[in-house]
Amino acid sequence: MRVWVVLFLCVGVLLAELQIIKKEASPEQKVFLLLSGIQGDEPGGFNAAALIASRHYTITKGNVWVVANLNQHSIFENHRGIYGDMNRKFATLRDNDPEKKIVEEIKELIKNDRVEIVLHLHDGSGFYHDSYISSLRNPKRWGQSSIIDQEQLDNVPHGDLNGISQRIITEINENLLNDLHRYRVRNTNTAVQDKEQQLSLTFFTINQGKAAFANEASKNLPLRERVYYHLLAIEAMMHYLGIEFNRNFTLDPQTVQAALDDPSITIAFANKISLPINRIKNHITYFPMPKKSLAYHSTNPLVHLYQKKGTYSIKYGNKTMAWLIPDYFETDETLESVQMILDNSSQQVALGSIVRAHQSFSVPKVADDVRVNIIGFSRRNLVSEHDITIHKDQIESKFTLDRNGTLVRVEFYRGQKFSGMVIVDFEQ
Repeated sequence: MRVWVVLFLCVGVLLAELQIIKKEASPEQKVFLLLSGIQGDEPGGFNAAALIASRHYTITKGNVWVVANLNQHSIFENHRGIYGDMNRKFATLRDNDPEKKIVEEIKELIKNDRVEIVLHLHDGSGFYHDSYISSLRNPKRWGQSSIIDQEQLDNVPHGDLNGISQRIITEINENLLNDLHRYRVRNTNTAVQDKEQQLSLTFFTINQGKAAFANEASKNLPLRERVYYHLLAIEAMMHYLGIEFNRNFTLDPQTVQAALDDPSITIAFANKISLPINRIKNHITYFPMPKKSLAYHSTNPLVHLYQKKGTYSIKYGNKTMAWLIPDYFETDETLESVQMILDNSSQQVALGSIVRAHQSFSVPKVADDVRVNIIGFSRRNLVSEHDITIHKDQIESKFTLDRNGTLVRVEFYRGQKFSGMVIVDFEQ
């Protein structure tokens, strides 16, 4: 399996290009393209897509390309569309539209010769039903539906849109949490009945001669249940396509929540700092930050550093995980690793690492001009805190990175320049 992980730079609120994660086990075969996040207030869809892109799913046969965050800026703001509804920009678009470049990139991705089928994830209101039952269950609702633009595409691979959609909802409905959640096929008959849908991504796709479907999970459900139903739909599509995969958790809402809260998800800054985003406090003060733009990367496409009006926050989808209060420094690029003693075991540790200690740690002297600063530890008249054995109870918990008092910052400076940080994790 080949996996591409895209690296990101903090260069402004609009990201310059699509962040495509490609999981390929059969490069000679066509591609299943999974898209989400075109509307920033639909976290069920983009969190499900991110899970497919994550370490929790391994593709063993076939190929899946994932773009979980088509409209990253609107996801940041938990907004349907900061610059208007991006899912209504696939027919015509003004040259001065701020999203023109990203929409054109999406179009080119869909037209890629290797892409043969597209599934677009959404969260919709209520519970779709083909007759009026109640204000939440009626033909005007979108939640819990599989959307097609027409029943059939002639002379197109996977052109039986209705038949495939029926197959997907049958598999979903075998795994319902509640009968209220039952899925139904919704055919919008776009070409003849729905002028608004004629502007959409899926209608653009079928006009390129490619099969396209949308899956809607109800906004009236908790996030973990929405993600659960989206994953059922994605897996049903992979079953139909003969794509084989391994999932490292049992599929139910509780394990979905655990996967979303995965403590191994990190954001790494310029190979100098790594933060486990699901464990950190919501405010991190005196955060070392270069005066120039801060490069960062994450293995999760929904994790970003968001800069707005002079503030910095770490975003995971539309959730703010932490606010960073910067302490600006010039950076030193000469120090790449240091020796550390972790529970009496000597290790060479790269800056930007997270390491574990059960009982204690210490940092032997690095160099005459390198200062060690252990945040939360205090001893008078010390310029550098090297060659000191540190136990967890010697660290003031208010200075740790997490509420449990287990993540300790060890910072390194060469002269006045920041070299990097190692986090010592005391969690058992």
